[in-house]
Amino acid sequence: MQYVTPIVQELLITLENTTSATFNLPLKLSLEGNVHENSIRYKPHFLVYIRASGKDPNIPVDATAEEKEKSSRMKARALLNVAGEDAFDLAATFDPNDEEIDDYNKLIKAFDNYTGRPKNK
Repeated sequence: MQYVTPIVQELLITLENTTSATFNLPLKLSLEGNVHENSIRYKPHFLVYIRASGKDPNIPVDATAEEKEKSSRMKARALLNVAGEDAFDLAATFDPNDEEIDDYNKLIKAFDNYTGRPKNK
């Protein structure tokens, strides 16, 4: 029997726990046809996916700025990953410094501006 160090064993348990469930990816965000309607329909599907898959960590109200920034970055990258190549390419045009596409709220606002989605007041 091969000896497994405690660190490796902990890593194996973590991997087992994180890969035991699979989640359906939302369809790609379509940038053809009625882009406004497509974005309205896409966002709830994306939010369900990131919450179910654990990519939207439950950040406490008293979280540090660093924790909030990390959560925002994770959600932004998840969005860019699952929304599809066209959405990824479009996002690259939003901010040449990548600051906007690394911030989830700024990224959503940029997509909303592109699609003509009305702002919340």
